[in-house]
Amino acid sequence: MANVDRTTTTRALEDAWTSLLAITAELDEEDWSTPTACPGWTVADVVAHVIGTEHMLAGEQVPDVEIGEVPHVRNAIGEFNERWIVSLRGTPPAELWEELESVVGSRLALLGAMEDHEWDAEAWTPAGPDTYGRFMRIRVFDTWMHEQDIRHATGRPETCTGAAFEASLDEIASVMPYVVGKLGGAPDGTRLELRLEGPSPRTIAIVVDGRARLVEDFDGAEPTVTIQLSVADFRRLIGSRVDPSEAKVTVTGDVAVGEEIVANLGYVI
Repeated sequence: MANVDRTTTTRALEDAWTSLLAITAELDEEDWSTPTACPGWTVADVVAHVIGTEHMLAGEQVPDVEIGEVPHVRNAIGEFNERWIVSLRGTPPAELWEELESVVGSRLALLGAMEDHEWDAEAWTPAGPDTYGRFMRIRVFDTWMHEQDIRHATGRPETCTGAAFEASLDEIASVMPYVVGKLGGAPDGTRLELRLEGPSPRTIAIVVDGRARLVEDFDGAEPTVTIQLSVADFRRLIGSRVDPSEAKVTVTGDVAVGEEIVANLGYVI
């Protein structure tokens, strides 16, 4: 079970929601109807997805609506997301924004009233059984990720600094051993240095020795493979928003291993 700091994560959630509200307040009618990199979703649909998830976490039932045959819905989580989106589709942008403001305000109040043992309690999360706190860090990541989807779709610069960004990278880093070892098939002996470039750069180090795991460093050894790319391209790759061949990535060392990892970075549902 993940030990996720409550104060840091709650502040990051507030930061993520505040930033999402700020950017969506700038949008015009055309922006709201712009398609995003999320298959089948416009900017309005992305906002509806965030609203629906927070309504669910506030204890509300998923709307009982028909979604029909939707190619991008491939599992139960996808169906859950789509039912909220369908139920809110057609809502005027101003009303959708007000509902987002209302539900995140309610969620902050609920989180503030929560006891520490509830935060640390075992819970269902999109990443499998873990703590409620881990789920909230995933919520930071999801909100930050979708804000970037909106920014990218509407031609606005992506945000790669701040509390929500840092918490999102913490969440991503926690999943990288699975991505590198399981999805990327990195062999034993791999020492991966993943260099993310941007205003707040970060290096993620992973060793594979029977299983893949995060490490602080390689105890004086050199990495066997280094993957270097911008945070923006990394975000799009892990979210399957871009084909790996279209991302600007530099691989050095064991290039074959590195390219296989890059080709399989997409893990977000």
